Amino acid sequence: MPLNVGVIIKLEPDFSEGNVSYNPDGTLNRAETKNTLGPHSAVAAQAAFFAKVMYDAKISIGTMGPPIADLALKQAQEMQARMAKIQEELAGKTVGGSSGGGMVQVTVNGQFNLTAVKIEAAAINADEKDMLEDLILAAVNDGMRKARELASAEMAKLTGGLKIPGLMP
Repeated sequence: MPLNVGVIIKLEPDFSEGNVSYNPDGTLNRAETKNTLGPHSAVAAQAAFFAKVMYDAKISIGTMGPPIADLALKQAQEMQARMAKIQEELAGKTVGGSSGGGMVQVTVNGQFNLTAVKIEAAAINADEKDMLEDLILAAVNDGMRKARELASAEMAKLTGGLKIPGLMP
């Protein structure tokens, strides 16, 4: 069953720019104040895009009302484009895992696909089938751990180092 993710995003005034405008009554002048994707919305969107990359999830994004909804969607689309680029790059990056002092070696790409297995002839012995199975399992687990580390490092480029709880160890 495919994973479906829905995200509601909201733009908030960007107070970091110093270009905040106030009305004569002291309320925020939203029309003249720069807006940015709110931090909670950004984390939610990043988590959704991460789920798309890692689990091929389908994402639906909605916004909290006009008149600045178009800007929120534009920012989310830009983030999605950056995520698609990372996904493409991860497919071309590989890591190696090994066990038994290199007797069993595997290659895993950044999308967690096992792409190669190499077993030295000395490790192949019908009487020690269980040991070879254990070596293969250990090498694959080592490769997958390194692929998770690679994906986390690439995701950090998008999230600015923000760790999204529950998505990556």
